[in-house]
Amino acid sequence: MAKKETILIETERFYIKKLDRMDYAEYFSQQKNHFLTRYFGGPRKDESIKMFFDLLISHQERYGFSMGLVFLKKDNIIIGRAGLVHLDFKPVEEVEIGCFIFEPYCKQGYATEIINSLVQYAFDVLGVSKVYATVDPNNIAPRRTIEKLNFVLEKQDFYETLDKVVNFYVKAK
Repeated sequence: MAKKETILIETERFYIKKLDRMDYAEYFSQQKNHFLTRYFGGPRKDESIKMFFDLLISHQERYGFSMGLVFLKKDNIIIGRAGLVHLDFKPVEEVEIGCFIFEPYCKQGYATEIINSLVQYAFDVLGVSKVYATVDPNNIAPRRTIEKLNFVLEKQDFYETLDKVVNFYVKAK
């Protein structure tokens, strides 16, 4: 298991390790994984992966949280990535949540547990007033998970970064 100071969140079944520069190879492979990226434009180009990784590391260094690697505790293996970032990477009192789980670990309640713990962390530790989630309307499982956790559909709109229409959900404290 990772050192305590590198863990963002820990529950009974998993922990989220904060990203650091040593995690680039794992992050790179996840960004090339078709299953994890299929609803967000597919596997990324190398330059784009590096640029976004650097943004996440910078966010982590500046604010103390960001996206991280999700480890299943019982086997100490990576099952995906998840975390929180300030909207548009600007210090506001709202954050966006992200959660991506490898296919063999889907439909086991991990995403629900991870998202719920991240929301609690955002409200209780970070003191934010709202948590946002961006979900492709065609991606049924995450949509159901977000709705089950009482996120409310705020709007469906074009998202320039992804060049597509997505659902914007919000959960207020």
